[in-house]
Amino acid sequence: MNTLGKIAMGLLMVCLLFATYLTTGVLKARSTWLKKIGDKTAQIEKAQAEVVSNKRQFEEARNLVHWENDNWGRAWQSPNSGPSPTGDGSVEFGIGSNAGLGRGQTDPAKLPLVYVFATNANGQSQYLGDFQLTEVRQDNTGAKLTRPLHADELQSWPTGEYRVREQVPHDSLSSIDSLRTLLILGEQTVAHERSMLKIQTEHTAASQAALDQRLAELNGKPDAIDKAGPDVKDGLVQTLRREETARNELVKSVDELRRDLSDKHLRLTTVLSGNQDNLPKLGGPFKSKPPAKKVAAAK
Repeated sequence: MNTLGKIAMGLLMVCLLFATYLTTGVLKARSTWLKKIGDKTAQIEKAQAEVVSNKRQFEEARNLVHWENDNWGRAWQSPNSGPSPTGDGSVEFGIGSNAGLGRGQTDPAKLPLVYVFATNANGQSQYLGDFQLTEVRQDNTGAKLTRPLHADELQSWPTGEYRVREQVPHDSLSSIDSLRTLLILGEQTVAHERSMLKIQTEHTAASQAALDQRLAELNGKPDAIDKAGPDVKDGLVQTLRREETARNELVKSVDELRRDLSDKHLRLTTVLSGNQDNLPKLGGPFKSKPPAKKVAAAK
């Protein structure tokens, strides 16, 4: 009995050890699988969050595409495009009906408007304007600007790839019209200022010519014709100086003559007075002094 008990006890211990080993393995496997399940669950939750985010981004992008299509319509990249040699605001596009341009219209009167953008030398987008399609061919198209060209505008249009749009948002068109109005007003202001500058330049030239004429009259023209008088050749200033010099000499001569006449008149009066005083001594008929005028008349 003791031997059987010992054997049973040994088998029990072996079973317990084996059970402990199995339990430990099961617990370890359970922990490993639980960790893997947790990692997979986190990956699934992250993937679900990314799916939700990607779906939201997709919806936003699709709405943006719908909005752009609704506001801008279709668009075409047109290579080998540029202004026409006619110089009247016409352009040539490198695409045609094969690309869907013109909406399949064959009647020129029913061809639609398009809005054209280009890339300038600085790499910036440049709006050229709204163009009326005039002729749609298979591989190229002709169009003409719907408004008059601004001054030197055609020289600013680049050649190369154009972006042709079917429509433009109303707000953008309103802004373009406002800017176009300001540009027209500015051009009118510049034209008016240029006209005023031209008038002022003409007035300045006329005033300068009149000034030169007056200076020539004052300073004289030595190269004048032979029949011209000395006032023309010598000028009014020199002529006036010469005349003033002659007048001063004449005035001086007259003054000298007046002084000489005054001196002679004084001597004459003195002689007449002395003669009158000597008449009584000579036994003349006069008893008193005759007037000076009678004496002068008698002389």
